[in-house]
Amino acid sequence: MTSLVADARHGRRIARVEVRRSVRGYFQQRSAKLGLAALVLIFGSVFVFGVLPAAYGVGRVVSTESQFPLLDALRQQTTSVVGTLLVIFALRTVERLSNVDNEELLLTTTSSRAVVFGLLLAEVTRLCLWFGPPLLLALGAFCLGAGTPLFAVSTLLALAPLVAFAAVFGYLLGICALYASRYVPLPSSLKTVAYPLLIGVVIVASQILPRLYLSGSLPFTLDPLFDLLDASPFAAYGEFFLLGTPVARPVSPVAVAVLGALLAAVPVGLTVTARVVDRFWTTDAAVTDGTGSEGTVEATPTRTPRPFAFSKAGRIGWHYLRQGGRSPRRFVHLFFVLFMLAPVASSVVESPDLLYLVAIAGSVVLGAFLSGSAFGLNPFGDDQAVLPLLLVTATPPRAFVRGRLVAGLAIGLPFVVLGPLVVALVGPQTLLEAVVYASFGLLLAVASATWGVGLGTAVPKFESRTMYGVETVTPSLLVLFGYNALVGLTGVLGLVLLGVALSEGVATSPLVIGVGAVAAAVLLATALGSYVYAVRRFRSYTLD
Repeated sequence: MTSLVADARHGRRIARVEVRRSVRGYFQQRSAKLGLAALVLIFGSVFVFGVLPAAYGVGRVVSTESQFPLLDALRQQTTSVVGTLLVIFALRTVERLSNVDNEELLLTTTSSRAVVFGLLLAEVTRLCLWFGPPLLLALGAFCLGAGTPLFAVSTLLALAPLVAFAAVFGYLLGICALYASRYVPLPSSLKTVAYPLLIGVVIVASQILPRLYLSGSLPFTLDPLFDLLDASPFAAYGEFFLLGTPVARPVSPVAVAVLGALLAAVPVGLTVTARVVDRFWTTDAAVTDGTGSEGTVEATPTRTPRPFAFSKAGRIGWHYLRQGGRSPRRFVHLFFVLFMLAPVASSVVESPDLLYLVAIAGSVVLGAFLSGSAFGLNPFGDDQAVLPLLLVTATPPRAFVRGRLVAGLAIGLPFVVLGPLVVALVGPQTLLEAVVYASFGLLLAVASATWGVGLGTAVPKFESRTMYGVETVTPSLLVLFGYNALVGLTGVLGLVLLGVALSEGVATSPLVIGVGAVAAAVLLATALGSYVYAVRRFRSYTLD
């Protein structure tokens, strides 16, 4: 094996190329630039007027240790920081760092340890470019409030060994998990959804558990966990964060020993990781039938069921549904909805009385969301393998657009219609209220399906990317965020207005009926415009 210095030099070059390629590829996409601008506009004001003043206020509170024991807090949180960083890098490894482009060339040119070092250095650099500026601004505001500017310097210096340790061993954990998953006798479709579901569980739990703990409603105690955090060797390492500040304490021998162990563990971890990735990159698992034994794939019947067989659009829609069932990775972008479930779930836990209301609203919005996002957000990218044939076939473009609408509505309408009716049967809502909510959901689902196809044909995406650990062609982030915002805001606003009208008993007044008719006409007009645009875009689309 080559020397560590040579591997570090080669890895630095690999990292530089990877970062440059990422930045160049990102800013060459017009949709990415627009998405970044929208992100800055939306969250920039929140950060400037919310996060920075809050950080400054916290700094003022901890300016005297008598008001807030800063060192005790740092000792307890250091172990949590290490654990969080390990999980982040393990998840990032599963999501995008398990493989590298042109790996045959790299692995025959330099050592695996150099490749791993380059990948990790590039990932740390990318994370710093994304999260470094806001974190530095928040840290600066905190230091100004606390009156200890040196705290920023000591924090950054103390974080460096922790990040290096977590990057190496988080990568090792991720690679080991991927390597072990090759030999787990589970269907590939289940493996495809397992990772996003795991992320969703973590997100929801991170929202619910803190609120339950603060309200004292947890059915178990967290005292053993806090005792473990205090007794962890990493707790002593928290003393390094205060070096050079007025509240600094003499560094204990345990803290020095932990620092030495961290620095020594990084090269050792790189060497061990290199040996693991050698096996991971150069071996393949046998293809199994999901039960652990090799088997053949049985053909499934191709007969189109009656609801879809009466028209060409229905038959095309059934084809898209079959494609989705065979390849669940096509739906990996739908797991974005898990991020929206976290605050909703935490609100239900705090106020169980909201369960029926959230169930109605959730089923309506979720059904509308699925109607357009399941098959409509990237029509050209989904069919890129046969797109040249589709563009010159005798089948009119409207049939393919309608086919995607049929497939999306087949998934979304059951949520929209059955959700309010089921809640009316078991909850306090009346059947009339359920019919009103279902009618609005039906209208919103049709509009959402056409919005999705319109946005998807306007901004197609053909490049595959790794999303939630699955490599597939996903819709543009600009389309995904725009569609989610459009459907979410429209659905929530409509449900709130309907709820107010029903609760006040004015739902049948002429004014409310007139306003509702105008709103429905606007929704249908936008839906028709989006449908016409998608058909014309499909008819006039050309390949470069």
